[in-house]
Amino acid sequence: MSKDTYSTGERSREGRQTLRIPIRIPAIFSSGYGLGEGTVVNISTPGCAIESEKALRVGDYVRLNVYLPDERLLRNVRAAVRWAKGRRFGVEFLRLSEKEQACLSRLVSDHTGDKSRS
Repeated sequence: MSKDTYSTGERSREGRQTLRIPIRIPAIFSSGYGLGEGTVVNISTPGCAIESEKALRVGDYVRLNVYLPDERLLRNVRAAVRWAKGRRFGVEFLRLSEKEQACLSRLVSDHTGDKSRS
């Protein structure tokens, strides 16, 4: 992803290459500022948006645990904060295992009805 595809807020719809799934699932994250809890409000294969009382800044690196539906878990995922606005911030997943990538692809296809992605 190029740096210029991000605005000061969320990425523009024109620059978005993947579908974001609206969802409300819990997440726990750690950063240089300590631990935080939040709610994933949308998710896609390259990243997600999180709503939290803990503010993070663009450029911060975090480790996430995201509790996917059906008791699937993305565990200790490395991510970078790409935008932050108010109580929300968006992260790009930096490193996912093949299994975690498959879980995300399956979640997206389950919510869109697109079985070709799984």
